[in-house]
Amino acid sequence: EVIAFGDAGSSESAALVSGVTAVLQQTFKEKFGHLPDAALLKALLINSAEDAGRPEVDFETGFGSVNAFGAVEGLLSDRFFSGSVAQSETRSHQITIPPATALLKVTLVWADPPAAPLAVKSLVHDLDLNLTAGSQTLLPWILNTDANLNALRAPAQRGIDRLNNVEQITLHGPTQGTYEIAVEGLEVAGADQTYYVAYETRRGL
Repeated sequence: EVIAFGDAGSSESAALVSGVTAVLQQTFKEKFGHLPDAALLKALLINSAEDAGRPEVDFETGFGSVNAFGAVEGLLSDRFFSGSVAQSETRSHQITIPPATALLKVTLVWADPPAAPLAVKSLVHDLDLNLTAGSQTLLPWILNTDANLNALRAPAQRGIDRLNNVEQITLHGPTQGTYEIAVEGLEVAGADQTYYVAYETRRGL
């Protein structure tokens, strides 16, 4: 889902990401007085990552390269929120986009309960993310999972995600104004599902 550079290969990369996560955890505890949920840290790491491969998400570089400064800045600037949804319930949240914004990025993450052994589908709770501004509604980026190289290398397309507990929407050159982020509980068995959303806006150069 994210990548990091390591001179010694994946072992060093994994240690680097673990270290950044530990810094986020410590920063959160110093700010709020308790430890954060892992899903929040994941949302902050993914949302702040720098796109490194094909545009948006891809199977080779995920959502991009870890950006430690961006992740901590998102935490300290309170550019995240949480909520919970039940079956067929939708929660809406509003954010304000400033002028001269070059990029808006929104990431939804939830800690999905474990699936039953040998289940055909590993995703148990299916939440949906969308972003609305005026009459325009945007869906998350999804990848083609067909078992052939052309499909796996195809660019991400906007669509409804039925496989993952991470969903991301980006919008280049958003206009100034109020945007609505909606999270829907499409399939939620039993208790409500807690979720986290991280977001950021980047100004043009």
